[in-house]
Amino acid sequence: MSDFIDDFLSGLEEDKQKPRTKGDRIQKVLMSSQANQGTVVFAPWINKDDNKFYKVLTGVREYKTTLSLYREGKDAVWVRILPKDFYGELTAAQEELYAEVTGLFDQLDSDLGDTASKGQKLRYRSYSLFDGVLINHVNLKREAINDNVGKAVLLMFPSRGPVNELATAIQAKINSTKGSREWIPAIFSKDDKGREGVMSINFEHPEGVIGYKTQVSFEFNTSYSKYVDPVEGFPEEVTKLLGDPIGSFLGWERGDEGNFSAKLFNELKQVLTVAIKTNGKVPAESTEAAPENKNGKDPMLNGDGAEKKEEAPAEAPAPEAEGKKPEEEIKLPF
Repeated sequence: MSDFIDDFLSGLEEDKQKPRTKGDRIQKVLMSSQANQGTVVFAPWINKDDNKFYKVLTGVREYKTTLSLYREGKDAVWVRILPKDFYGELTAAQEELYAEVTGLFDQLDSDLGDTASKGQKLRYRSYSLFDGVLINHVNLKREAINDNVGKAVLLMFPSRGPVNELATAIQAKINSTKGSREWIPAIFSKDDKGREGVMSINFEHPEGVIGYKTQVSFEFNTSYSKYVDPVEGFPEEVTKLLGDPIGSFLGWERGDEGNFSAKLFNELKQVLTVAIKTNGKVPAESTEAAPENKNGKDPMLNGDGAEKKEEAPAEAPAPEAEGKKPEEEIKLPF
């Protein structure tokens, strides 16, 4: 009987819910941070929803405020409002709430006009997102950044440049190989195993230049160096975190049952209503008060409030003028 009890308790201890660790979540690398700019080499991963290896978001509305959902309102943060399609299928009530909040944002944008402080409160941005396993990362000083090597990462580029340059780089490689496309699955594979190459993105914001400089290239295994092991692939505990770049991008802003959070949008509605009121125009239907910014700190942009290190605020280059263009698509020959 004692052996049975010991085995039972031992099995229960092994099967109980273990606390989450850093390895249990995707690591976000915000490439607007000067500290992260440089060159990232990674194995790109396919999205579960559309079978692409990237996401392009244009016309993302961002407003800086405090919300109870983010560190209990203790710190200000840039709250993102994505184009509606990225929230999935919405109910009629959610559609209405989304329209109200985006309408308030656009009204505040108009009310603020060209004031000097406008960029500190709201902005439109474009993003290129890549899920993948990080192989190498060096900064602009050519110093290695090893924190996330071998981990699942979401590379967040505040620019359409990386996707635009990806299309250019693929076509250039096809031309240089006399029209061959056989090399593409060696990098852009739908499987964990079989890869024999990686993707490299050099990304920086040169001083005095508006926007970002981007270069995309591809690297393949040789007899002298191996970027990826086509036989072993990558560990399942790493790859299971990949495939949902939008969900990872939203992080704490996601809802309980999908990307759309009615709680967040309702609170943001209150905040924007009060912001409009202080600028002299008040919607007749709302008089709620905005959450208080208790300490005025400017936290780093992040996905879940847990990893400040990678989520440093941008060096504030001017937002790209292309912010409202439709999503581009790169068709890979699979």
